[in-house]
Amino acid sequence: MLIDPETFLLFLGAVMILMITPGPNMAFVLTSGAAYGWRGGVAAALGIGVVDLIFTLVCAFGLAGLLSEYPDMFDAIRWAGAAYLIYLAINCLRSAAEKPATAAVRAEPSRWAIFVRGLASNIANPKAILFFLVFIPQFIDAGSGSVFVQFVALGCALAVIGTLFHGSLGALGAAGAALAGQGAKTKRGLHYLQAAVFLLIAGRLLLG
Repeated sequence: MLIDPETFLLFLGAVMILMITPGPNMAFVLTSGAAYGWRGGVAAALGIGVVDLIFTLVCAFGLAGLLSEYPDMFDAIRWAGAAYLIYLAINCLRSAAEKPATAAVRAEPSRWAIFVRGLASNIANPKAILFFLVFIPQFIDAGSGSVFVQFVALGCALAVIGTLFHGSLGALGAAGAALAGQGAKTKRGLHYLQAAVFLLIAGRLLLG
């Protein structure tokens, strides 16, 4: 057996502690669910989860070292991601400023578009790759078999747990919005809230 059951349970516990710590991903899926329903929240969670899988493979194949050796590439990803998040925030502010009649004409983003937003909000932070490099190896035993296989297995487990957790938060956000009602003021407030989330994530990237 590549991964000892006790080690894996310890890993799961550590992952859950990390998941319940408030952060930009949590805020993003909650606001996505609130603004676009539980399907929107799940789409956002899937986007974040796919990036976790990408980071797992990047680290497992040793490509993360390239980002450390070439900081310009690192910064280019970060700045491009921040620019896109600011663009999304501006769109949310425009939607919030529209009159109800005009806003009703504007179509809500598709679930695919929300999924892409989830990708962008997570992959825009290449420092997350370094987190994978630091966190996952703590639970790998080189004497138990292929380090590559262990790394990929643990990274996939992290991605699955994260997707389920964030998907649940997206559904929770949708339920909260349903209780608050779907009036024009509520929708406008949700657009402002999501704009704030995008700007906070962008600011975190730019200042990081």
